[in-house]
Amino acid sequence: MRHVNCVVRGICFSLLMACCLDGSQVVAADTSCTVPPFFVAVDAPTLDDVPGLMQVSLNEGYFTVANVICLVRQLKRDHGSKALTVLVFDSRYAADEFVPSEIERSGSLIRSHKQLRARYEFNPRTNDEHVDLTPLGFGRDLQFDTRIDLTADTEQQCRFTLAGRCLLAFETMEELESLSARPVGPITLIGVVGRDGKIVRVRIATTARRQSSGRDRFIRAAVSNLKAWRFEVGPRIETIRVTYVLADTTVADVAKATLRIRLSNDIAVSALTITSTR
Repeated sequence: MRHVNCVVRGICFSLLMACCLDGSQVVAADTSCTVPPFFVAVDAPTLDDVPGLMQVSLNEGYFTVANVICLVRQLKRDHGSKALTVLVFDSRYAADEFVPSEIERSGSLIRSHKQLRARYEFNPRTNDEHVDLTPLGFGRDLQFDTRIDLTADTEQQCRFTLAGRCLLAFETMEELESLSARPVGPITLIGVVGRDGKIVRVRIATTARRQSSGRDRFIRAAVSNLKAWRFEVGPRIETIRVTYVLADTTVADVAKATLRIRLSNDIAVSALTITSTR
């Protein structure tokens, strides 16, 4: 018995069997990891100096950085170790709809851009091989991306992690830049991260006592922002404390935080884990 991948109607999955029952091509899987279930929307071969291009999605429940790396290495072998770019999405719909255009801005295209979670590139001429984690999606602020060099000898980590889980997706808060001139205090939220990596509950823990014209707007924006966070899937349910502050504000929770992100020029967020349960 050995690991193989079967491709049936664009859906790929890893299983233990001698062959695919429908007679489709058998592809040897990576012996060092188990390739997760994935969907192929685009598979363009390498032509001369033009790298091959794949647009794939990982099934919900399997999206981890380790699974992304396992998958793209297998796809590289499937393409004969030729030049290759793989775009990895967190939904089949996004992988299908995606077009790398900054001009067309339809609703479906914008959604697909936001759901790009990783970009893999392999150049056999330079031996450059890396994965970029893209929490904001395609064509947005690259300063938040994490580059993982797959040729490095040392293990590399996602830049934004909490309780050992990579923060795969979040949004910035540029729309609140005008609040910097107002006396808006810190806002602390309690969020619950499900095993699927999504924020399943959010409640307000503390807010600034001092009222201001921007305070309610800041609270609504913070709650909405936290609800958009998505972590890797994991075996536990995590309760996290997340504090949103003006970037030049000193808050005790910020000093203790294990995750810090500057969401705009004026607004920063910090987070720490309170409890973790199976």
